[in-house]
Amino acid sequence: MPLAVYFCTGDLRGREDEWAHCGLSIPLYTHFTSPLRRYPDIVVHRTLAAVVEAEEVYVEKRHSSAASDSDDGIGNGCFTGLCFDEEAAESEEGREALLSAAVRYGVPTSKVVSEVAAHCNERKRASKHAEQSAEDVYLWALLKSKEVIFFFFTYYYYYLIKDE
Repeated sequence: MPLAVYFCTGDLRGREDEWAHCGLSIPLYTHFTSPLRRYPDIVVHRTLAAVVEAEEVYVEKRHSSAASDSDDGIGNGCFTGLCFDEEAAESEEGREALLSAAVRYGVPTSKVVSEVAAHCNERKRASKHAEQSAEDVYLWALLKSKEVIFFFFTYYYYYLIKDE
């Protein structure tokens, strides 16, 4: 199973099938824990808060300018719902609402997100390597003192006698 990695969805535009979570077998997945622990988690929290606010601002502007008897699909989650409204996001009101919310919440650009994701992935790999190296050194020290060998043979001998 591949190691989980952070990535910017903008880097995989047109390759959405690569966003899947292999363990959960779902097409779209985002994971974040406490924003106190990881910078990528903070970015996800900020982005979600900005998109929710932008949608509220956009819907409010559209409702105030729309005729009361027209039904143009406003309020169906144009930015946050299951049916993302690309026209709404690309409209002048939508872009203005999204940009304003992104600035307000300090959402970084996709280029910065890509760089941060690459850095976090590299640090995670380095951490795994350091952990494995420490375990190897500890095992080497135990083997050198022959404590583990004695324990292993005692354990193995016990199961040989038990099976007879």
